[in-house]
Amino acid sequence: MSSAADDTQDSTAKHKTHRDPNAGRKAEKKKAKKKHVQELTDKQRNPKAFTFNSAVKAEKRFRRKQDIETKKQHISYYQPLVDRTPLEPPPILVAVVGPPKVGKSLVIQCLIKNYVKQPLISILGLVTIVSGKKRRITFMECNNDINSMIDIAKVADLVLLLVDASFGFEMEIFEFLNICQVHGMPRVMGVLTHLDLIKNSKQMRKTKKTLKHRFWTEVYAGAKLFYLSGLLHDEYLRMEIKNLARFISVMKFRLLTWRTTHPYILADRIEDLISSELIRQNPKIDRTISLYGSLPLPEQIKKRALVEKERLIYAPFSGVGGIVYDKDAVYVELGGSHSYKQKDTGIAGVLINTQETLDQKLQRSELQLFSDAAPIKSQDVNEIMASYIGKLVTENGRNKKKKMSATKVENDMNLDEIELMKDKRKQVLQENTGVYHSLSKESDVLIKNKVSEALSFLEAAKKNAKQNGDDESFDEFSDGDSRARLEMDDSDQVSDFEEEELKTNKKMKMKKRKKKKKKKKRITCAQYTPEHVACMSHLWSPITPQGTGILAVQDVASREPGFRIAATGSVVEMDKSTQVVKKLKLTGVPMKIYRKTAFIKDMFNSALEVAKFEGARIKTVSGIRGQIKKAAAKPEGCFRATFEDKILLSDIVFCRTSYKIDVPRFYNLVTSLLLPPAEKNQWRGMKTTGQLKRERNIRVEANRDSMYTAIHREPKVFKPLYIPRKLQKELPYRDKPKQAPPPNRNPKFGKGRVAVVREPEERKVARLMRMIRTSYARKQQQTKQAMTKRITEYQARVAAEGTKRLKKQREMKKEVFRNLSKLEKKTKRVKK
Repeated sequence: MSSAADDTQDSTAKHKTHRDPNAGRKAEKKKAKKKHVQELTDKQRNPKAFTFNSAVKAEKRFRRKQDIETKKQHISYYQPLVDRTPLEPPPILVAVVGPPKVGKSLVIQCLIKNYVKQPLISILGLVTIVSGKKRRITFMECNNDINSMIDIAKVADLVLLLVDASFGFEMEIFEFLNICQVHGMPRVMGVLTHLDLIKNSKQMRKTKKTLKHRFWTEVYAGAKLFYLSGLLHDEYLRMEIKNLARFISVMKFRLLTWRTTHPYILADRIEDLISSELIRQNPKIDRTISLYGSLPLPEQIKKRALVEKERLIYAPFSGVGGIVYDKDAVYVELGGSHSYKQKDTGIAGVLINTQETLDQKLQRSELQLFSDAAPIKSQDVNEIMASYIGKLVTENGRNKKKKMSATKVENDMNLDEIELMKDKRKQVLQENTGVYHSLSKESDVLIKNKVSEALSFLEAAKKNAKQNGDDESFDEFSDGDSRARLEMDDSDQVSDFEEEELKTNKKMKMKKRKKKKKKKKRITCAQYTPEHVACMSHLWSPITPQGTGILAVQDVASREPGFRIAATGSVVEMDKSTQVVKKLKLTGVPMKIYRKTAFIKDMFNSALEVAKFEGARIKTVSGIRGQIKKAAAKPEGCFRATFEDKILLSDIVFCRTSYKIDVPRFYNLVTSLLLPPAEKNQWRGMKTTGQLKRERNIRVEANRDSMYTAIHREPKVFKPLYIPRKLQKELPYRDKPKQAPPPNRNPKFGKGRVAVVREPEERKVARLMRMIRTSYARKQQQTKQAMTKRITEYQARVAAEGTKRLKKQREMKKEVFRNLSKLEKKTKRVKK
């Protein structure tokens, strides 16, 4: 046994232990792998440990990621819009909108100071600044007037919505957003002001979060919202204004269909050139007006960047920018005595300095076809033309010299074919040019070459000037005469920009156009619009293209609190005929009932009405369907009807009908925007009957037919249930009728009892017992209150001890984990 054990030990001892390769290709590969192991993350070291457990969850995560990326992309469902922006784009119109006293003027002042490095104390009208080499910005402040909101929503490229953070969103914000949705939603950025009024930081964070999500609900998820934390020296913080200006400068704008189809002019001043006497004689005379306005134009000098001194500002109503508007004059700032020394590098100066005409330049011009050949001059062209063969032809009764090249005569073609071709060419030429005739083909080519050279020269000069203007910065106003006179033909006033006046909460109904020809459906009219539901409306108005936005306001001059926008929508169809009906429910009661036939009364008033509704469907309250047959002789309005089953006398019979409603043919064009500024916001339309009654405190007289009448029903007396005796015997005991006495029967034995009169001793005993009971009840109440107090104190003491215990346990755990982490670090160092 011992020898066998020794042999096994020797055999095990002979095996070599595995040794890692320290040299060679494999060792180098392993060293290269382990070289940067410490720099790898846990996921890179062991990727299998960080894979997904569920394929379904991984698919959902992937789909959600793709949905988020797709939402960021704007994919148009219609045809791409044509970019009609000119080479010199107009200024970007930035409108500052908000309720009163939120800091609109201060925001504009700070933005202007950020761009031009000079303050603008009083702001009146528009302010245009040059913000870059190819960008101009016009700032405009929006009043709370509904007309101003409508006009600015049509032209604004970017809207800064100012919100008082200490108060929240006000009604003007939601009104303006509704107006923007009708005219094409411009870019909207929110700005929170008055944040310094919120002292608590936790409350401020909560307010920011609440307002941000509310703003996202109204505009779109992810809309930019800026925070202006407070004032420093009566101005917003410079860094916050700089960030806001940076976002404005890099903002990209989409082409809006409404904006591209409705061009506009934003003028500084309008003057009526028609004399007042002609206006007095004919108030509807066509007016001739002059529009005043100017903007910084580009220089001809190409520059890489915009110098701070060249950041121009144009604010004529504020007295800044070289132009000032007075009541009846325009003052333009001119240069000093040295202004004539400035060089004019524009194309107008080049044309002015030209000393020769175009014909003289063409005579001196030369054309060199090849580098080795001699240049061809205009005299050479005349000599070549003289060498051609002349031929006299007659056109339209006049003798004209037709010239033809000698090389063409020597051609192998017959002269008859040549004449035929010439006749065809002549006929085409006469159709194209009328009474004019052309010279020979060779002379035409030479002259065309000369003219095209001159035109290409001018075209290249214009193109270079335009490119120079695009690459440079915008500079001072042009000294040349840039006035333009445009005269328009007589035309009627267009009503695209006017708002419709609709009654508040009035049901709006529209019909949707079908591409296929189908039978028109009847549209039911309702008295009031349901909440949170889109409705349709019929209007009588001029022809309006489909997709045109509609905005309805009750009154433009009202200052009452509330939402001033009555309705918003869009045109879906233009049609001359409508089928708007209102529900009408006729009721009647049975007069005589047979098996499946009954005579109904109180539904119609005459036999003629019954005759109109013969064959109409009727229905009872219980759901039994029927049909109207013939009218009965007596009483008047009674008729015979058949039903699916026998009805009861207590049933009410309904006949559901409808009657047509005509759309009121009323359309009044509102021209209040043409009034003077003082009267524009004071215009009021004709008052409604409800407004007149409210002003005069006239109570509305209720229609008796519309009022509910009291319903008096006689109580029905049912016969008692009778069960035969034979059936009672077969019923189980619980279902058998019990012969119990009536529950309200009074006992007879209590009527003859005599009242007990206590003796004096008995009264004393009763009084003593009552006192003892009262004292006992009082003691029990005190004992209960003391116990409740004891229990409350005990619970508080136990809670305090538990808190101490938890605190002590946390400290002990921290100490234990701290020691464990130290121990792990120490073991790692020892292993290394």
